[in-house]
Amino acid sequence: MRSLIVIAPARVGDTVLAQSLFKVLTAEAHGCAIEVLAPGRTLTLLVRMPEVRTAIEIPPGRGVRNAGNYHSLAAGLREKHYEQAIVLSNSLESALLPIQARIPWRTGYGGVCGSGY
Repeated sequence: MRSLIVIAPARVGDTVLAQSLFKVLTAEAHGCAIEVLAPGRTLTLLVRMPEVRTAIEIPPGRGVRNAGNYHSLAAGLREKHYEQAIVLSNSLESALLPIQARIPWRTGYGGVCGSGY
């Protein structure tokens, strides 16, 4: 079974739109296990989506003050051996998280944080 993690956008409306991606992923990769990292305000929405196996809360806060939380989150993700990370969020922390977790296949878009993966 293919395992992947999606780093969801912070806004509720964008998270609703992301469900179409989840549906395509589960349809194309039968039995695909989708886990989603998201801010706390969107977790209640994600747990109601049948395509999402697990919703994990991203620690609140940004920048240097929150670096320890992101480091421990990356270490926890590394232990799960995900095959792919899809970054839908447009923040530097979200883009660096799959790299720190050593997820081999990272997918995203250029946005503000760079020219893509």
